[in-house]
Amino acid sequence: MKNIELINHLNTKFVIPPQELIEPTKKINKKLKLAAFCSGGKDSMLAIYLALQQNHEISNLINLIGKNNLDSFHVYNKNIVQKISEELAIPLKQCIIDPKNFSLELDNIIAKLKLEGIEGLCFGYIATEGQKDYIANICNKYDLFLYDPLSHISPVEIMFSLLKYNFKVKIVSIDKNLIDKKWLGEIIDLNFIKYLLNHKEIDLCGENGEYHTVVLNCPLYKKSLEFRNKKIFDLNGNLYLINY
Repeated sequence: MKNIELINHLNTKFVIPPQELIEPTKKINKKLKLAAFCSGGKDSMLAIYLALQQNHEISNLINLIGKNNLDSFHVYNKNIVQKISEELAIPLKQCIIDPKNFSLELDNIIAKLKLEGIEGLCFGYIATEGQKDYIANICNKYDLFLYDPLSHISPVEIMFSLLKYNFKVKIVSIDKNLIDKKWLGEIIDLNFIKYLLNHKEIDLCGENGEYHTVVLNCPLYKKSLEFRNKKIFDLNGNLYLINY
C-alpha cells in the first residue's frame, strides 16, 4: 500500500483498541503491579496509558538520566517528567546512570524494584530484536512480566494511535540534518506524519534520535502541561527546545 493510501486508510478507522495490544504469547490473568520507564515522550506515555487501560497498577515512574551526557534532551528537560509524575499522581524515581556502566546500573535499579514488590516492567520502546532480548533477559532474571505493547505493532499504527487517543505531543528536539527546523516546537499531527512518511531516511517514530517529544496532554492528565519555547540549544547537529 502506498504511503498516501495508508494515511487515508488509517485515518478513517479506529486505530488499535487497547485490548489488542497485550502480548499475544503471554496471557495476563490478574492485575499487575508495574514500574514504568518514562522519558515523558510519546512512546513511554502511550505504553503507560495502555497499561492503565488494562487496569494494571503503575507503582513508580522510572526516569533514566545519563550521567555527563550533555547531548541528550532528557538532561535539560528532566523537570517535565516531574510534572508528569504530579499529573499522574504516581511516584517518580529519577536515576542518574553512567552510560559506561549502563547494564550493571540498570540491573541494580531493577533488582531494587523487585525487592519493593513490583511484578513487571512497562516499556514504551520500539526495539530491535537485540534490545528486546536484552530487556527480556533482565525480566526473566528477576521473574518479572515484560509489558512492552508497542513492540508488537507497526510504527504507522503507533503514530495514528497518538492522534486517535488525543495525545498532544510536542516536538522538542530534531536532527537538523534530517528534519526541517520548522517542525521544532510543533505538535504532532497528520501533516507531520505525512512529512515523515515522505522522507524514507527518517524513522517514523524517531527511533534513531531523529526527533524527541514530550506529551503535554493525554487522557491521563488533569490539565495540560506548559512547555514554553524559551531557548533553542544547538549541539552536535541536534536542536533542543529548553524549558527552564
